Amino acid sequence: MRAGLRRAYRATRYAVLASGLAQPFLLRAGKHHAGFDTWLKQQGARQAVLITAWNPASRQQTSKRNKAANAALAAWLGQRGYRLIDAENRAADPAWCEESLAVLDLPANLTRALARRWRQNAVLFCRRGRRTTLLGTRRKFR
Repeated sequence: MRAGLRRAYRATRYAVLASGLAQPFLLRAGKHHAGFDTWLKQQGARQAVLITAWNPASRQQTSKRNKAANAALAAWLGQRGYRLIDAENRAADPAWCEESLAVLDLPANLTRALARRWRQNAVLFCRRGRRTTLLGTRRKFR
């Protein structure tokens, strides 16, 4: 992955839009988020993954195509009983904002497989008590 794209992923704010919150949780790669940890614990979850089907391989698609792809991803996850929370990937460039899903307790091995299936370069992995991590889908995210 190009260095500029890696920097963009690291600069992105990942917003978890859980209902009942006064404001979303804004997560950053490589940071620990104590408030999000508390929320995960309240939900009975050990971890969350922020994943999207928008803009495969970081190539911009139409809104209609992105929404349809993300709806298909949400349907697949929902049919398997995963808890989904609306989220957004908010890049430093305000023109680049993607609808996303925070999926509670999605196993890491399934996370990578789904991200590859939807042609994503990386996802944000959040485990309670630890820093968030960008998981690359092809090889280690550096």
